[in-house]
Amino acid sequence: MPRPEIVDGESYSGDACHFKSPLALQAAFDFYVQALKKNNWRETRRPIVTGDRRYTEFKKGRIEVGVNVFSDAVGSRIILSYENETKEPVVPPLPPVEGQPAGGMVAAQEPTLAAVPKTTVDVSANRGAASIVIDSTTSTFKHVAAYRTKADGDTKTRLLFCEQAIPLQRMQALLAKNGDFEFDELFPTGYPGHLTLEVSDRIHFNFNDGGVAMSNSFEDPASDFKVEAGRARGAIKMAQPEEFFDDMYQISATVDAGVITPETTLDAVPAAAPIAARQAPFAGSELLLPEGCGNVRSEGTQYTKSTHAEVSLEPTAIAAFYRRELLAKGWKEATGATKAEPSKPLTLQFKQNAATMSVRIDGDQDLSTVDVLLLDDAKAKADGMLPEPGKGRIVLVNGDSREAVVMIGKQRYPLKAGLGTTNPKSALNYSVASGKYDLQVIAAGQAPKAETLNVAAGTTWGVMVLPGGDYLLNRLYGAAAE
Repeated sequence: MPRPEIVDGESYSGDACHFKSPLALQAAFDFYVQALKKNNWRETRRPIVTGDRRYTEFKKGRIEVGVNVFSDAVGSRIILSYENETKEPVVPPLPPVEGQPAGGMVAAQEPTLAAVPKTTVDVSANRGAASIVIDSTTSTFKHVAAYRTKADGDTKTRLLFCEQAIPLQRMQALLAKNGDFEFDELFPTGYPGHLTLEVSDRIHFNFNDGGVAMSNSFEDPASDFKVEAGRARGAIKMAQPEEFFDDMYQISATVDAGVITPETTLDAVPAAAPIAARQAPFAGSELLLPEGCGNVRSEGTQYTKSTHAEVSLEPTAIAAFYRRELLAKGWKEATGATKAEPSKPLTLQFKQNAATMSVRIDGDQDLSTVDVLLLDDAKAKADGMLPEPGKGRIVLVNGDSREAVVMIGKQRYPLKAGLGTTNPKSALNYSVASGKYDLQVIAAGQAPKAETLNVAAGTTWGVMVLPGGDYLLNRLYGAAAE
């Protein structure tokens, strides 16, 4: 690990390194963020930023590093924590010696080992919950799984509590294949809040929720936890709150769950719960996405809103989610929706009053992409932004305090100062055929700026001169080009 040029009081405690630096709080934090990213470490959480503390985590392969920086009289106090989940390499047996063994003895034949039969485990009745209180904030997790990795043996049992339903079949497949798994392998498109307890002679925990992360251990809880006949049962509760840096925390949990291992196979799994909706990409909007989405990208205007996301669900399950959610909100599905076919996207169309929503779903049973487009036809029509059938629109606005000119082809369009900024109906508004248009934006005191605008049928584009003379091209209404 890199070090600032000057450090003082370096010491080690467990898997953590402590030292001080004359660098100020933010400078010391920036030093490590930049140095680790430069060496291909991946930041795995949103940093914690307070008046006197900075904290974040990085990962490379199965190695995790925590960077904890505090304000100090000399500049900053730094704690680097290190965790390596890499398994010990398996040493292969020595190769056989060629020819006869010494003394003419005949080498004994190794017995052929029969395949170990899988043990079935019932996880259909898994139940339990866990909560962690940090100062006055409580996080509660109501989905649970119990498991053991290949390295755990019979002395350690891991309990995963999560805010979302845990994909138990995926957990079993990862354990059977690799003997272990990373949390983001269970949820490849999101990172839901969770708490993991590793129960052995002491209890180690990892917590991550809402931008807050914590990893520590505790001993001697009030507990009747035990593992019998392949099930983990009981309660675990810290006897009293403990301190972690500047925070007080306390954990309690109950569990009754089948223990999944690399040698098990799932006999029964819980019935799939209805997919819940995550927070809307735009506050107050009907636009919605299923829980568990990741890589979300959204954009919008007052007439058009769109979002793109990835989610670990199959297309038919996503389609059922949108039909259930939107029909319950008064939307009606339009006829002509495409049918789900292998290797072909599924498209749904919905209407409500004077608004339309389209949902395009593409993927397989492991990963799907979702593209949702919401058009407010009533608002667009009222403001003159709705294109005529088979045509597009170009709307010219001047947000500068000086006059400007926009050239479309060879046609010159003068724009008064502030034109269209307070009332969209006062902007210059033209219905045009679909196609490419050569533009020049000429702001006061500046050289002309050339641009090409591709106007598709059913779209409205705004050309806005910005304060200071720059410009913006913005799709105000309609779908993005494929």
